Amino acid sequence: MVLWCIYITIALLHTVNHLALPVTFWKSYSIYPGAVDAMVQWWYGHNAVAFFLTTPYLGLMYYFLPKAANRPIFSYRLSIIHFWALIFIYIWAGPHHLLYNAIPDWAQTLGVTFSLMLIAPSWGGMLNGLLTLRGAWDKVRKDPILKMMVVAITCYGLSTLEGPLMALKNVNASVWMNGRKQIEAFGEMLFTHFGLSGPIILTLSRFIVKELINNNKICVSIDLKPALDYSKLDKRLLRDLKKYGKKQIDNIFKLWLPAKLIPVFIKKCGIDPTKEGHQITGQERNKIRSLMKDLRFKVTGHRSFKEAIITAGGITTKEIDPKTMQSNLVRNLYSAGEIINVDANTGGYNLQIAYSTAWLAGEACVK
Repeated sequence: MVLWCIYITIALLHTVNHLALPVTFWKSYSIYPGAVDAMVQWWYGHNAVAFFLTTPYLGLMYYFLPKAANRPIFSYRLSIIHFWALIFIYIWAGPHHLLYNAIPDWAQTLGVTFSLMLIAPSWGGMLNGLLTLRGAWDKVRKDPILKMMVVAITCYGLSTLEGPLMALKNVNASVWMNGRKQIEAFGEMLFTHFGLSGPIILTLSRFIVKELINNNKICVSIDLKPALDYSKLDKRLLRDLKKYGKKQIDNIFKLWLPAKLIPVFIKKCGIDPTKEGHQITGQERNKIRSLMKDLRFKVTGHRSFKEAIITAGGITTKEIDPKTMQSNLVRNLYSAGEIINVDANTGGYNLQIAYSTAWLAGEACVK
């Protein structure tokens, strides 16, 4: 029964995706218009990922892992939920490949929502695999096949977390110093009660904090619509203002920006929030467009040392033996982690530095 369901679904996928009007014997055109065709292609693409690339390998995991470990699956019920939840949710996640494009906002939101929902079944499957090894970790230490399976399952869980998070609508932030662009980053950003935060701001803060200490003037420019150039963004604004012309501009802004940012943004634009869409002038529209592509904030300070996530500075690497982490100046003094003058961007690199240096120091101490 399960196989028949899969066969029927795959046949339906290929049929819908390949509907076309023939022009000649060798040439045909899709029956769908541009934006709709893109949505159909990615609907098909994500089903291909679900049926051809993901579930067969999960089947291998559910067969070979218990076989190699000589242990039963931790939860058969969870494996069934995991399998069918992936099949269902994958279908609707395709639009996350088309963010900031001509497809409707509801379709983009649908793609983002289902992408985040994918975390649950993916991690459920990963945990089901790892928990299957309960009581068999002594075998993992000796069996290279099991070791590779543990790595593969863990990487599956991490990659299925990365994918949904990358599907979030991101921004581009650049740092300007004394009128010149110095550095930029693309990703997630947060507007908080104290200022800007989020992964890309933490990355940029490596540069910003140093320059603030040196009394340089710093500002951050936020591109809220990085996937749209000025021309495409202008067309989008015109389309929405025409479609929702009788609505107040503060309500129309909900189509474009996060709710908490709207009052600040409207104030910067100098537009009356009660003004209706059809009353917005070309000059005001240009102001909206310019600010969406270049929303600037002057950096006046940074959070306290107590709130720092990563610290810079410390013992110079020239004074440390890189093979043992032992001090070149003081015998039997070992260093690890952030007390060493080594730091990196966010993304796990600093944790890796801490783990690796601590392991080297620990191994050297034991010897």
